[in-house]
Amino acid sequence: MTPVLCAAPHCRPPGRHGPACKAEPGKPCRGCLPAMAGDGLMLCWRDVDHIARDAAEAPQLYAELALVLAGLPGAADGVRVRQAQPGLNLNPLVIEHRATIRHTLVSWCQLIAEERGITLPADYTPKLGRYIASHAQWLAAHPAAGECAGELHALVAKGRTLRQASGTRVIAIGPCPGSQGGQACSGTLRALLRREASLLPSEVACDADETHSWDSTQWTKLGRTMNGRAA
Repeated sequence: MTPVLCAAPHCRPPGRHGPACKAEPGKPCRGCLPAMAGDGLMLCWRDVDHIARDAAEAPQLYAELALVLAGLPGAADGVRVRQAQPGLNLNPLVIEHRATIRHTLVSWCQLIAEERGITLPADYTPKLGRYIASHAQWLAAHPAAGECAGELHALVAKGRTLRQASGTRVIAIGPCPGSQGGQACSGTLRALLRREASLLPSEVACDADETHSWDSTQWTKLGRTMNGRAA
């Protein structure tokens, strides 16, 4: 069987070099040759795992970028837009990337459902991500495996950049005390911390349900609710 190289466009493990390696004295090459794909796959096992991890992280970034839009008086990558409302960030890069995250997740879910003859997940970003992650190995054997791995990798990389570019941090603070369909919410509460502000967050929101959010006037009640659930 002819060896197959990993089709992920970003797969360049250290120490693997091809005939066209451009290393020069004083300019070493960390690695320029993709890893070997797993048996029967188009990707190496490392990138099979990355499909699952990136598919799971993309919905988290989707939720965290919503916090950036809601709470920052500036914009990532140096783009600043006149504010329609105080505290509302209309950064077009963030808005566009959130739409791209959702579109990409929906597209890969549709491919999986159509080609495997199975039911689509609920139209909800965390479930879309988990659906893709659960089919990571199947996707790794698909002719479009490299495209899938590359798109998900790029989604996460750009999402992290947009989230952090303004000097803000988004941190997890605990399980969401909200409910979904009469059952406890499975999400995690995340808080946006501004660079120029105190240690108090500007907003707290759930990464699984965008309707579960609390502004500064509700923090005391939220804390009591979370403490009561933990007791």
